Amino acid sequence: MTEITVPPGGWFSHLFAISADPLHTIAAWAEGADGAVRIPWPVPGQRSMLITDPALIEEILVRKHKHFRKDWFTRRLSNVMGDSLVTAEGETWRRQRKLAQPAFHSRQIDGYARVMVEEAEACVAPLADGQALDLNAEMMALTLRVVCRALFGARMTEDIHGVAEAIEAYMRWYLGVGGSGVPLPDWVPSAANREKDAAIALLDDVLARLIAARRAEPADDLLSTLIAAVDEDGGGLSDRELRDEAATLMLAGHETTAQALTMGFFLLGTHPDALARLHAEVDALEGPLGLHSLAGLDYTTRVFKETMRLYPPVWGIGREALEDVTIGDLPLHRGDQIWLAQWAMHRSPRFFDDPLAFRPERWTPEMEAALPRFAYFPFGGGPRVCIGQRFAMMEGALLLAALARQARFEPQSPEPPELLPSVTIRPVGGLPVTVRRRT
Repeated sequence: MTEITVPPGGWFSHLFAISADPLHTIAAWAEGADGAVRIPWPVPGQRSMLITDPALIEEILVRKHKHFRKDWFTRRLSNVMGDSLVTAEGETWRRQRKLAQPAFHSRQIDGYARVMVEEAEACVAPLADGQALDLNAEMMALTLRVVCRALFGARMTEDIHGVAEAIEAYMRWYLGVGGSGVPLPDWVPSAANREKDAAIALLDDVLARLIAARRAEPADDLLSTLIAAVDEDGGGLSDRELRDEAATLMLAGHETTAQALTMGFFLLGTHPDALARLHAEVDALEGPLGLHSLAGLDYTTRVFKETMRLYPPVWGIGREALEDVTIGDLPLHRGDQIWLAQWAMHRSPRFFDDPLAFRPERWTPEMEAALPRFAYFPFGGGPRVCIGQRFAMMEGALLLAALARQARFEPQSPEPPELLPSVTIRPVGGLPVTVRRRT
């Protein structure tokens, strides 16, 4: 096992050096590693490991998943997500997953294709030729509207801006002190803590009103499906459990897709051949877009997959060992923090030819069949694989197609934007583009 040592200057100087450029640091650690790297970061007093072998990742996420729980960083999300599918453990998680699963059955998800296309067309319709805008902000607003309509059956015209600002405030808090990921204690009256508390209070108020409305008048949306779900004992989700799941789906369900769309359009805007091929595919579709269009969006789907390879919105996931356990030949101790970095795995030359090149055409059925199972895992894996995976893949392809039908987005710089790794990776300062209308 490779071991990274703390350089002169001590642990805190090491921590802040890493937080200045975590993505490059993690990629450097992973390069040349023999399956595992012991790292002196990020939780003092605990051993941390970066795992870079797909077989070991599969062992952690699938075959020996019961020996692990979510890591320290993920558990921090519980102050906004509560005991939800992302943060809950054990029997609580199993019950919630079982109750939530019907809300994500194919028939239920397929019904939201129309909502996705309508919101994309409404987003692009008012944009003028030559208009400058921040594409990241536009995609964040678009996917938040999609999630709110699909989840709550509501356009949320009055609350949407407040919700968006609350989510942004929470993401700033999550970055911690100096971007280190280590927050000040909640009792410290810092500006970030006050912003975080106000953000959670606003989300609580909005979600409480929406849950009350759906209990009084069910509709054809995910929240109504969650409310109607019952377990084998006839019990359903409480208002608090509904609030936690709704908050999780709202945050995770729009942030990840928005970042993938942003970077997808950046890559298309800097690779004209790929953009021309996507336009040809989209233009060949007849009539309004919808669920039926997915069969004709093969290249568009490959663009979305390749974007999530180069710029995985969830750039790393973590686990903590619940007890002493061995994975492969590697002994782990109770409390060890285990890091599985999509950012490093997806860009590794061990698994991908010319790994830093944008090549959607690489995603052939033969390539996917030959790829190690956990060399590419944008949605995680094992029992805790993202429950919204199908929703996200459908949304990504349909929104790319619907937007590209009407406009193209020229990045104002051909250089990749600086990325900020928070809960997701996002471009620092957004992504400035110029809109070009298509006839």
